[in-house]
Amino acid sequence: MRIYELTVSDKAYNVKVKSFSSHQAELEVNGKLIKVDVKAIGDDLVGKPVTRPIALSAGSPARTAPVSSSKMPVAGAGAITAPIPGAILEIFVKEGQEVKAGQPVLKMEAMKMENVIQSHLDGTILSISVHPKDAVSQGQELMTVG
Repeated sequence: MRIYELTVSDKAYNVKVKSFSSHQAELEVNGKLIKVDVKAIGDDLVGKPVTRPIALSAGSPARTAPVSSSKMPVAGAGAITAPIPGAILEIFVKEGQEVKAGQPVLKMEAMKMENVIQSHLDGTILSISVHPKDAVSQGQELMTVG
């Protein structure tokens, strides 16, 4: 379980990430359990700060809070990276295959949940850096699209 201390508009929040998938996150914010819809993950993991939707109180609209990526490996713009640590389950594409933005390219397991990772751009799969059963770190390059 990851625990973050976030400050949004000078207000401190203690956030425990109970589960996080490509579609939904379950967070404990200041002791209160909150479910949050996730629209996209992985697009901004290129060595710069990442923002994720996070509901800060029951009934409030989702807002963004920064999540530090300072310890993540830096990857190129065409890199598809692991949004969270996990294990590769299945790869849906091959090198040389054309893909469209939003197309599923692989499935990984993270925090006991299956996550389908999608391409963030149109192009050709130039390289695949992982194999099924590989363990990956957050921000690790999984494949490159060019």
